[in-house]
Amino acid sequence: MLTETEWAARLDSKKGLIYARLKQGRLYTTPPAKVERAAAEQMLAKVERLKPGMLDFTAFTVASRSLAETGDADQAAELSIAKCREIFDAAKPELRASLLAAVIDAPPAALVGAGRLGDNLMRAMLDKGMAEHAAAFEQFSQRRRD
Repeated sequence: MLTETEWAARLDSKKGLIYARLKQGRLYTTPPAKVERAAAEQMLAKVERLKPGMLDFTAFTVASRSLAETGDADQAAELSIAKCREIFDAAKPELRASLLAAVIDAPPAALVGAGRLGDNLMRAMLDKGMAEHAAAFEQFSQRRRD
């Protein structure tokens, strides 16, 4: 029989395994698209500025998709947005750009290239790509950021 403290520690350890598996999952280990690192960093910074929460949504969506691939989709509701974002931010900028492009269904090179152009083009690409995810993004925006 376990005490309440032991049970909580066991659950925390189990959750830690989920995040370790996410880091090692196919989505984070697949080679990124061939885009210039500096351009990818510039584009990611622009996305963060133009559409706050978009990169958090991308990190959470990627984690949810990764769990679904391994048959653990039921655990997605318990994911921490902050921890998903930590994993996302630890990836190379080229990979983060590729993951964002996959979420909004855009070619990575075009998305990264748009980062060098004006804010309006970037905003239009994001809005177009997020049209099918509008309800999910709205619901995501209501979640706590723990």
